[in-house]
Formats: sequence, structure tokens, C-alpha cells
Amino acid sequence: PAEGYDFKPSKDEMSFGQLMVHIAAQNSDSCASATGTKVPPSMPSSSGEVPALDKQTAIKLLTLSFDTCAKELDAMPPEQWNKEVYKFRGQPVLASEALWYTFTHTAHHRGQAEVYLRMKNIKPPAWRY
Repeated sequence: PAEGYDFKPSKDEMSFGQLMVHIAAQNSDSCASATGTKVPPSMPSSSGEVPALDKQTAIKLLTLSFDTCAKELDAMPPEQWNKEVYKFRGQPVLASEALWYTFTHTAHHRGQAEVYLRMKNIKPPAWRY
């Protein structure tokens, strides 16, 4: 529900809305790195403070993030998968690894979001892997 987007399980956690924006921003950033494209201009930064946004804006950003990434992946040439796209702690990261990180990051925070929902006595939506 829209009124739950400011819910925080504790003062040190992101709100539910911030969590959704964090997923969208990180997904956009990692996908752009892997595909050699740009993050959509309306996407908040994936580093630093996560803005608190309303439900409608958070859903818009999530949709933009996943739709843009799917389009970029469809256009990505096969040789890009094994190309180094950045360094992490001095180690090269291939496009395929950046995308795997994106998947695991999203899965991690989806699980976190389900805990937020259950704390509000809301049954999370079913999903299939």
C-alpha cells in the first residue's frame, strides 16, 4: 500500500520506498555498465543517500529500470559478455559478472522487501523462478 512506503523496520534501515528505489538505481547502473550504455537520466544515483519517493514514482523507476535493461540486453552483442566493464577492489569485472551481481542484488533485496511486508502483516505476492 502507498501509505507503507515510508515504513522502516528500524531507524537504521531504508524505508520500503527507498528500498524499491535502491533496487531500480543499482539495477540500472549495473546493467548500463555491463551493456556499455547510459543510465536513464531520470534514475537516481546508485551511490550515496537513497531518496524517499512515493509508491507511484518508485514503481515508475523500477519499471523503467527493468524495461531499459531488457532492451539493452537484447541489443548487446555476444562478445560483450566476456568484456571487462569495470574493476572492483582492483579486480576486473566482466559484463557477465556485472549482470550476475545485478541478479543476486535484486534477489537479496526482494527477500528483504518480503520481510518488510510480513512485518506489516501483508502476504508477499507469489512468484516463480
